[in-house]
Amino acid sequence: MDELLIQNEIVSLNSIAANVEFMDSSAGLNRREFKRFCARLPERYTEIINEEGINFDTLDADKSGDIDADELKSFIRSVVKKCEVKAQQDLKKVQAQENLI
Repeated sequence: MDELLIQNEIVSLNSIAANVEFMDSSAGLNRREFKRFCARLPERYTEIINEEGINFDTLDADKSGDIDADELKSFIRSVVKKCEVKAQQDLKKVQAQENLI
């Protein structure tokens, strides 16, 4: 992915988070809001979340009961980077298969 696409992905995921974040009238994602956030993610991200075993408890680093802005920012950047790496690996596989034909 090029840098502009990465930034667009980050903005998109932040927008999804913002849409569910204040359902309880407080900043940060509680467990229920995180579940809704994950349900709205594109499949390419839910695949990574499932493969990596990422869940609310693994993201709530300070064990506050909420995923705060810093934890969310770190998660979003990480998952977008992992998606980029996966996309590059998939592209290499396709190119290798095309070379065999």
